[in-house]
Amino acid sequence: ERSLKLDSDRHDAIEQEIKHTSKTIEDLNTMRTNIIEEEDISSVIDAISEITSMLFQLQLEKNELNKIALLEAKYVEMLNKREHALDELDGLDKNRQTIPRLAKIKTTLRDKFIFWLKVLKTPNIDFNITFENDFSPIMGYETLEQLKGSTKSRAILAYRSALIESMIELNCKSFMFAIFDTPKQHEIHHEDIDNFIMALKKLSKKHNFQFIFSSTEYKYNGDDDDIILTPKYPGEQHDMFLRRY
Repeated sequence: ERSLKLDSDRHDAIEQEIKHTSKTIEDLNTMRTNIIEEEDISSVIDAISEITSMLFQLQLEKNELNKIALLEAKYVEMLNKREHALDELDGLDKNRQTIPRLAKIKTTLRDKFIFWLKVLKTPNIDFNITFENDFSPIMGYETLEQLKGSTKSRAILAYRSALIESMIELNCKSFMFAIFDTPKQHEIHHEDIDNFIMALKKLSKKHNFQFIFSSTEYKYNGDDDDIILTPKYPGEQHDMFLRRY
């Protein structure tokens, strides 16, 4: 609340500064008109030149202040939405396991996660999977962040795939494609990546969903349903899609 009050005060200050700048511009325009009516032509030219320069600079400042005011208003609006979302979250039942839909989502996600872990032949993983903070997976006693090396790379790919498949099957998706970064060969053998991509391809055909892979080392041999986009601009280490200037 204190943060919101400070942001509101800041917004009011900017509004006052805009009004002051507008009044200064108005006064200068009046001064220019009076000079034209009262002074000789030489003095008029010099004065008009100086005032015009001042008007131009003040107008630029006013434009910038207007932009800042809009951004400040948008920022306060976003803060209010964030506070509302946090209030909604706090209002949820502390025992979230009792919410039927949430329990169904977790069950689906757990089953899909185990499936993709097996597809990727993930070693040293405890399939006794639970979730903390609703959807952060715990494999036995380990989080994704605690895993190392190839196991971590495979587990992250498996979890992302499980999330996507769960969203598709539960009609929660609001997007029609996903982009993956292909792991390095020392992280996952190409044979395992092949199996992973083939499984994703079945999912793609079943649900009309598109998967995009970015790769520098791994070479995929697709079929007529696939498109391979090859970069054509030379880079320092490998070809690039965008030209460097």
